Amino acid sequence: ANPSQNDFWQDCKTLPNILSLCRLLMIFLATALVLQGWILLALVVAVPAALTDYIDGYLARKFGMVTQLGALLDSLADLIYALVCLAVAVHFRLWPVYLLIFWGVRDMTVMAIRASAAQMGFSIPSSYLAKVGVNFNFYAFLFLGIDIFLSQRYPHAALRPWVHGIGLLGIHIGLCLYWISGITYFRRYIREYRSTA
Repeated sequence: ANPSQNDFWQDCKTLPNILSLCRLLMIFLATALVLQGWILLALVVAVPAALTDYIDGYLARKFGMVTQLGALLDSLADLIYALVCLAVAVHFRLWPVYLLIFWGVRDMTVMAIRASAAQMGFSIPSSYLAKVGVNFNFYAFLFLGIDIFLSQRYPHAALRPWVHGIGLLGIHIGLCLYWISGITYFRRYIREYRSTA
């Protein structure tokens, strides 16, 4: 048997990676539910899906189960989760479309920079600022889910403007931190590029 194949399937069976795969499935399930009008049930699925992002990383570090596959699945799940949440927010006309565009441009640029850096033999690790931004985004998406539920079931609820405002503020702060971290990645890429040229 090919050792690399054995390693791949072995890594698939680790608990953190199983959680990441479950997160991906739960994201798609929550999306289908929200588009069918099952808002509350979608929230019940989406919130635990988001929480697994904290749990799988913790378990991987604590029990020495950090793998390249795990890093890939975690990044993929994070990207799809943010993409789906922003697309749903735009679909329901709760958040402006520029948020989706700004997020997409930033993340695609960072992915391209990291791919180029890997080809040249160096890496660009995630910054603390980006992780803070991710946390702001997570809480913004939580408020978005509540906002969608209220807009569909209780559009005139007194609480709704506050929920909507907090969600919008959170995603704007998160994206600003995201862009600042993206600029620092680009500056580091330029420095490393010059040193390897």
